[in-house]
Amino acid sequence: MKSLQKLLSISMLAIAVCVASCSKSEVEPEPADQVIGTYSGTTYTQSISGVGQTLDLTNSLIKDNLVISFDLAKKSSNVLTLILNISQRDSLGVMQSDDITYDNVELKTLSSGNFEMLNEGIHLGEINSKTLTFEEAFNDTDEAGNVAEVNIKIEATKNN
Repeated sequence: MKSLQKLLSISMLAIAVCVASCSKSEVEPEPADQVIGTYSGTTYTQSISGVGQTLDLTNSLIKDNLVISFDLAKKSSNVLTLILNISQRDSLGVMQSDDITYDNVELKTLSSGNFEMLNEGIHLGEINSKTLTFEEAFNDTDEAGNVAEVNIKIEATKNN
């Protein structure tokens, strides 16, 4: 009887070990895999020397004349290629498109669960699996030689 109890105890222990080792633990996807895809612009904000304006890119009067999108492709686990596409209707009514490529955008995990986007160490914005915020600041010079500080912010949502 004792050997039967011992055999049952060993069998139960073996089954418990097998069940515990066979349970599936979910592996979190790499940062780039969580955010790759196409995002459509929803708002565009531009400030020139402190004077700003915001455009609602979902407004039918605007979206027929200005379309902004982002295409993100994975290069490695935490590095992306980001292509910013801006299409705008010209004075003849023809849509003109311009692509700006950021080839090595690094993703850095933030405490919020979002990722900071860095281009050569410079902040480009934040992203998660559903939304993207792109920010860029630069100086521009007009025809008279006056320098103006330009700040751009584009908010976008991921296409399904």
